[in-house]
Amino acid sequence: MKEIRRSWREALGLGLLLAWMYCSFFSCGLIPHASVLRSSEHVWIYAGLGMAITALCLVALRARTPFAGKTTAGAIGAAAAGVGSLLIWLSFLHESWNVPVSAAGGLLAGSGLAVMAVIWCQRLSGFKVSKLEAAVPMAFMLAFATYFVLLAIKGPLFAVACILMPIGSMALAFRCADFWTCPFVGECACSSNKPIAGRIAPQLKSMAPLLAMYCLFWVQFSSFRVISSPSVVGDRIMHYLVPFSCAAAVAVGMFLLCLRHVRFLNYSLMYRWSMPLMVLGCGIFAMGPNALYDYKSVAYAANFLAVFGAQFTIWVVTPKHVCRAGFNPVVAMASFVAAEGLGIVCGLAFSLPAVGHEESLTGAATLITGAAVLAAMVFGFNPDWFFAGRAKNPLFLAKEEAPENEKPTGTAQTSSGAKSPDAALQPAESACNAGAESKTPTGATSISPSLSELFELQARSLQRQYGLTERETEICALLLAGRSRPYIRDELIISLNTVHAHARNIFSKCGVHSQQELMDLPKAMAEHDAARKQPS
Repeated sequence: MKEIRRSWREALGLGLLLAWMYCSFFSCGLIPHASVLRSSEHVWIYAGLGMAITALCLVALRARTPFAGKTTAGAIGAAAAGVGSLLIWLSFLHESWNVPVSAAGGLLAGSGLAVMAVIWCQRLSGFKVSKLEAAVPMAFMLAFATYFVLLAIKGPLFAVACILMPIGSMALAFRCADFWTCPFVGECACSSNKPIAGRIAPQLKSMAPLLAMYCLFWVQFSSFRVISSPSVVGDRIMHYLVPFSCAAAVAVGMFLLCLRHVRFLNYSLMYRWSMPLMVLGCGIFAMGPNALYDYKSVAYAANFLAVFGAQFTIWVVTPKHVCRAGFNPVVAMASFVAAEGLGIVCGLAFSLPAVGHEESLTGAATLITGAAVLAAMVFGFNPDWFFAGRAKNPLFLAKEEAPENEKPTGTAQTSSGAKSPDAALQPAESACNAGAESKTPTGATSISPSLSELFELQARSLQRQYGLTERETEICALLLAGRSRPYIRDELIISLNTVHAHARNIFSKCGVHSQQELMDLPKAMAEHDAARKQPS
C-alpha cells in the first residue's frame, strides 16, 4: 500500500500514455465516420512505420551522444503524438483528405509514441523494484479505465482527449526535479548519460533473439487483427469493445497473480503468457467457417490478452533489466519499439492486400504463430534474458571463483581508502551514493565486494544469534542491504509469498517489526557488545 501511494504520479503518467495508445491505434475512436472497412488498420501501418524509424534513429543517436534535449525531447514527443491524433481524426472528415492526411498523422503519432516510451523507460529504470511493480499494474488499470470512459464520448471530445493525454503523460514524467541528473533510487543505477558507443553493439547482440521473437509476435497480432475484422460496417462493438473489455478484465487479475506467485518475472514471462494465447486464438479460427463467425470475438480477446501480457512484460522487466544488466534505457526500450513497429508494418503489409481470402490468411497466421513459438523454444532459455540467481548475487559470490591474489576489478573506495563500518550498516543506496560502487564489465552498478561481504557477515552473525535457517540467512543479507522483496524474489527465484513468509520468520526470530529495524539491529548489537566490554 505504501508503494502504491508513492507511485501514483508515475502510474497516472504511464497510464495516460497507454490509454492514448489504445485509443489511437486499438479502437475506432479517432474515426468519426466508420465508412471505410479496416480504416484503423490502414492508419496503424503508418504508425508502425513511424515507430520503427524513430526508434532506430534514437538507437543510432544514443551511440554518438547522450539522449539530449531533456524536457525538449518530451515536448517534441507529446506534440508529435497530439498533432498526429488530430490529423488522424481530421483525415476522415473528407474523403479526399483520407489517405495523405491519415498517413501523416500515423507517422507523427508513431514517432511520438517511440520518444515517449523511451522517456518513460528511463524514468522507471531508476525505481526500486517494489515501486516499479506497483506503478506498472496501476498504469495498465488506469489506461483500461480511461479507454472505456473515452469510448462513451466518441467525437470531437475524443480527439481533444487524445491530444491532451500525451501532454499530461510527459508533464508527469518530468515532474521529478532530479529525473535527468540522479535517476538512482535504491537497488540499482541506470547507465550514465555519457556516450556509450562501445557498449551498444553487445547489448543489441544479446537482445537480438528476444527482439526477433517480439517482432514475430506483432506480425502475428497485426495480421490476426485484419483476419478477424468484420466484413461489414457496424460490427465495431463486438469486434473491438467486447474482446478488449474481456481481455482487459482478465489481464488485471493475471497481472496481480503473476506479481504474487510467479518465480520467474523476467523476459521469459512474455512467451509463458502470450504464446499459449496466440495458439488458442489461431486454434479457434481453424475450427471452420462457423467457428470463424461465431467465436471470432473469443479468438480476438485471446490475442488481445496476449498483447497485454507482452506489453506488461516489457514495461516491468525492461527497467529492471536496464539496471541489473547495465543496459542503456534508451537503447533497450527503443529496440523493443523498433521491433514492435517493424512487426506491425510487416503483418499489415502482408495481410491487408489479402483481404477476402480469410482462409489462406488464417493458415498464414497459424504459421506465423508457429514460428514465434519455435523462436521461443530455441531462444527462450537464453541466459541474457535472466538476471536472477545466487550465482550472480554479489552478496553470495563464492570465494573460490576468483584467485586469492586477484582483487575484484573496478572496486571504488572512499576518499580515505577504506570503508566506514557505520556506512556499511546503511541501505545499499546510501553506500552507492557515498561512492562504494563497483562497475561490472557491462556497466551495471552493484554493491562493492567488501560491503557485500559485510552484509553477509552480519547475516551470519544473526543466524548464529537467532537460529536463522540457510534460506532465511540469504534473505536476511539482502534485507540488510536494503533490497525490496520483489528484488529478492527475482534474485533467489522464489515467489513473493515465499519471500513474505521468510521475512516474517526473520522478523519474529530477531524480535523486530520492520526491515529498517532489522537493518539497525547489527549496529545495536555491536554497540551493546562494546558497552559490555568497557570497564565499569
